[in-house]
Amino acid sequence: IHAMVVAINNYPTAPLRGCVADGHAMVDFMRTKLHVPESQIATLFDAAASREAIFSTFRKHFTENDAVAKGDGIVFYYAGHGTQEYVTGWDGKMVDCICPQDMNWNTVHGIPSTTLNLLFRELASVKGNNITVIFDCSHSGQQQRWG
Repeated sequence: IHAMVVAINNYPTAPLRGCVADGHAMVDFMRTKLHVPESQIATLFDAAASREAIFSTFRKHFTENDAVAKGDGIVFYYAGHGTQEYVTGWDGKMVDCICPQDMNWNTVHGIPSTTLNLLFRELASVKGNNITVIFDCSHSGQQQRWG
């Protein structure tokens, strides 16, 4: 198993409680119960979970990682704020997003479900579809199976 755990309490506005503790609990579960080596778990907690870091860690730890063989188990876990944002050109329709720690609604936006869909489809095409995704946030309805 190769895992990426993203957990955010400390948002600039509207901080949360419990997300980072949940992230640590997920890491502990994977280490002690599933015997996943520490080197196979990437963690981004609080300020480390910027928009850029989420994208770059995803690619380095999963998609571009030669240690991840096709068919290996892959786990992506996110605990933090979820939101909805309007999408340009979609006639006022909104898309569900996860909120990176540095999101500010002006220059740094959420990561839309449509973008996550593309990331997971690319990952599945390169590494296989043995992928488990867990979103512990609001507005996660569009984060679904990308069959």
